[in-house]
Amino acid sequence: MPLISVIMSVYNSERYLKESTESVLAQSFKDFEFLIVDDCSSDDSYQLLQEFAANDGRIKLFKNDKNLGLTKNLNRMIKLASGKYIARMDSDDICCIERFQKQIALLERDNSIGVCGTFINTMEKNRSEQLKEFPVKHEEIIANMFFENPIAHPTVMIRSEILKNIFYNEDFRIMQDYEFWVQLSQITKFENIPEALVFYRILDNSITKSTQKKMDYRGIFTKEIYLKQIVAFDSNIEDVDNKANLHLLFAFSRSNNSLENLYACEKWLKKLQDTNNRNGKYKKEYFNPLLSKYWFKLCTKSTSLGLTAVFIYRKSNFSKNYRIAYLLKLRFILKALFRYKV
Repeated sequence: MPLISVIMSVYNSERYLKESTESVLAQSFKDFEFLIVDDCSSDDSYQLLQEFAANDGRIKLFKNDKNLGLTKNLNRMIKLASGKYIARMDSDDICCIERFQKQIALLERDNSIGVCGTFINTMEKNRSEQLKEFPVKHEEIIANMFFENPIAHPTVMIRSEILKNIFYNEDFRIMQDYEFWVQLSQITKFENIPEALVFYRILDNSITKSTQKKMDYRGIFTKEIYLKQIVAFDSNIEDVDNKANLHLLFAFSRSNNSLENLYACEKWLKKLQDTNNRNGKYKKEYFNPLLSKYWFKLCTKSTSLGLTAVFIYRKSNFSKNYRIAYLLKLRFILKALFRYKV
């Protein structure tokens, strides 16, 4: 059996598919099978994949009769995978040649780690490559997970044995990775290799491109994830739906024009801090700075309230013991001074 099963779902990816597929086949670590499903593409993606499969026996190619979407395809391939580890790959991204080698080395060295991700270099039209970093160690990763997705989906390698009874939630057509990490965080440890081992392509039609319509769509799924995490954090928290809405405000929404919301979010952050001090779910050295970070973020989204937002920010205990670059502070004050609407 191969040590790694690489899984990739393809839909109309002809433009970037050759480069992406070649980056997998050229890995310095060779012991893998490459499971690829074409999700009823209307371009020449499947024909291109057939050519690759004819020349490399590691490729196992499947074709859907109708478009099923990424989530269902991932679950299907997890069930078909035979490797000790499962590696994700997107059909428009590029792997560095030593990606698998470095992830295998970490997972073989530490059996407690079930999910290994990496940093990424983002590639976007008319922009230079940008390094995107993530928290590295498990305790910091799960603290960040309470607010945002701290694992880049196309970079992960997962220990197969932990996926016997856990699958992607097929109700999630997007954000399925974030919801999946929340599930897995209950049973295993995470780690990110502090090196960009995947080039991540941001396309004009990508969900990453944050138009308001896409933001609203993402918000629906993000709220569901927040609800699950808040209940797991403390089952005694009241009015959970409203608390999830507040969580969306300071961790997800683009702007806040309500003074009432600003005070409510500060109160919610205080509740989170007090609860964590009591139950110790997250390490304070990681969790408390995040509370301060998102308090600053919310206040900078509230500059339409004028200098009131600055005064409320500075008066709060969450403004202390959190380093902010001078230019960011200045920008915040100037936007508030001119009542800049985000």
